[in-house]
Order: sequence, then C-alpha cells, then structure tokens
Amino acid sequence: MASSGLTILTLFLCCAAIDVASGLEVKIEPNVMEIKNYVGDDLILSCHVKKSKEEQDKFSLSWQVPFDKNVRVNISDILGTLILSVQDLHETDRGNYTCTLMSEHDPPLRTSVNVVVLPRGRVGYCSHDSFRCLNGECISSRYKCDGHADCTDASDELQADQC
Repeated sequence: MASSGLTILTLFLCCAAIDVASGLEVKIEPNVMEIKNYVGDDLILSCHVKKSKEEQDKFSLSWQVPFDKNVRVNISDILGTLILSVQDLHETDRGNYTCTLMSEHDPPLRTSVNVVVLPRGRVGYCSHDSFRCLNGECISSRYKCDGHADCTDASDELQADQC
C-alpha cells in the first residue's frame, strides 16, 4: 500500500533549524548553544532566515524570552533580521531564548540559545543583595562563604573578614 502522506524533515544544528522540504533555515547569531553573561551586561541576539531561491512563501519571525517582556527588552526588525536586546541583565533573565519562523505553508521552525547570567557583575552594578569582592566584582550574597571562590580574587571566602 503506497502512502500519499508528505514527510516533513526538520534538522536542528546548534543554533539553526532547517526544514529540508521547504528550503527554509532560521538561524540565531551568535551561533553558539550557550551564552554566558554577567548581571548588568547587555544581551544582543539576532535571528534571520535563509531560504532557497525557489522559496517564495511569506514568513515572519518572533522571539520568545524566558521572562515577561519589560522596558529592558527591545525587539527590532532590521532588513529582515530580528534583533533582540536586553539591557542590564538580571539573574532571572537566564534561560532559553527562542526564535520562531512562521511560514504560510509549513509548520513553525524554532531554534534557541541558552543564556546563562552569572551573578558576578561589573563595578557599579552591585545591588543591595550582592556582595562586592575586593577587586570590585559583584556576586550574589548567597555565594559568600559557601566554600567555593566565586570572586576571581577569592575574597568571598576570606575567613577573617567575612565568614
């Protein structure tokens, strides 16, 4: 018995998803599986579509972030590339950032990058619930005196002063 069903093959390569049947590819830049930033840094990601010459379908891109969008998040479309920027990262901004391609005739294509937000930050970004290392770095207070040097100068584990 012959099958008349259409087989859809989607490949996921690092930070890209390819629908072989349609010739569409959605890609995130930087092209890595995980990004590590510090509290207070800015995050900038871009998502764009590569399509085969035969592909004429209309499509749209969207970003899904692991937290409620707020004033620190900006999404802009620059010549078909969807740019996501998050200002002043917080630890709660960590997680999967997913770019979705919606096409007229094909199922959605999704690709994502995991963003890790490290608790240490730059001088000037220490919050009230942070510990300032002797070298000026900031770490979450919960890492102070935990038996592991989280400050690059190990000042969060100095027994005489802190613990």
